[in-house]
Amino acid sequence: MPDQSTYYYLRSNFYVDIFSNLSPQGDSLDFIFLYDIDYDNLVFQLNDEQKYFAVAKMEVTFKDENAITRKRIITNDTVFADNYDETISKKLTFKNLQTFTLQNSNYNVQAKLLNGKNKRTTNFETKIEAFSEKNRILYPYFLKNIENEQLKFIPFIRNNSVAFSSSYFSILIPAIIDDNETFKFVIKAQKGDKTREVWGKFDTIAGETEVLKNYQFTIDINAHNPIISLENTEFENKKALLKINLENTSFSPGTYELIIENTTTQEKHNFTFEVRWNDIPLSLSEVQYAVNSMYYILTDAEFSDINSGNNTKKYKKIIDYWKKFDPDPKTIYNEAMATYFNRVDYAFFNYRTLVEKDGAKTDRGKIYILNGAPDKIENDMTDKSHSEIWYYYNLKQKYTFNIISVGNYKLKKIEEIE
Repeated sequence: MPDQSTYYYLRSNFYVDIFSNLSPQGDSLDFIFLYDIDYDNLVFQLNDEQKYFAVAKMEVTFKDENAITRKRIITNDTVFADNYDETISKKLTFKNLQTFTLQNSNYNVQAKLLNGKNKRTTNFETKIEAFSEKNRILYPYFLKNIENEQLKFIPFIRNNSVAFSSSYFSILIPAIIDDNETFKFVIKAQKGDKTREVWGKFDTIAGETEVLKNYQFTIDINAHNPIISLENTEFENKKALLKINLENTSFSPGTYELIIENTTTQEKHNFTFEVRWNDIPLSLSEVQYAVNSMYYILTDAEFSDINSGNNTKKYKKIIDYWKKFDPDPKTIYNEAMATYFNRVDYAFFNYRTLVEKDGAKTDRGKIYILNGAPDKIENDMTDKSHSEIWYYYNLKQKYTFNIISVGNYKLKKIEEIE
């Protein structure tokens, strides 16, 4: 049975990232334009061979400060799906990129998915600033680290934001610098950001940036994921990349300030960036439902405690409760909590019946939430009854559900197995 929960997903349908950097010759800007589109936002149809395909048509426009169009790109990407369920999935995505060079100037950029289903989430706008004597540092790139690789990264492709996950990331900042100039950085939580309240205090971090001179981007699509590599060029100019490695720092969802200071001139550049939990489980996005979904694993006293207070306090108590089960306490992202509520999502959509619209409240939903997917499912049909049997080999248990009406399963017994 296809996972019905993939059809309901909080993330946007269309993401873009734009990276700009001074060309090796120093007289223009090299651009990398990346995009990520949900299958669910594409219009699929069957071809003559009865295979599902869609065409992702996108328009990207670069306008200068006088609103004159300096570059327009029209993409036509053909996307294939193996079956109908993939065509309406929100977890399957198509990624691709475009590279090009433009005059070193300020640009207003707009990207539109022209033939997407959801017209409200198909636009992206941003501004690109030119290098100049007054602006020697451009907007940073936020890139996911690759284990054991110092000069290779995976872009998040999240509208220039950082995806909340267990992965560490690095920041690369294009710059023009003079010899012997050095830089330091400070990252702190933005004042007034209430998103972070439930996650606890963020300690300001600071340090020196690594200076990479004469490095150029190269990019390749590897197994549907773009890989950005840094390669040294033969050109000797003032071009550089300032690198901040954050592999020992974990960020919760929220807004942050990044301050880059030239320690030679004391010149400062301020940027803001967001960490977003784009794929947060649906069941965790609504506080009261999240509390109720934990009833299976809480004592009465624990449930009463977590269920008290306003929504902010309840949410914080949920996060605090799951800390003791976190398999990697060094990061704020809690895999155990995410797994539990992803199971709740799955149960809600896949085990609902005509009688019970919330599949998480059914017997099969409860067992799925507690134990995860069974290793094996058997159907036992006789003249008088129909049963479904779930096997969990690691638990050495099997669960037998009787069908008492159409789609309505009741847990009959739990047995030990060898």
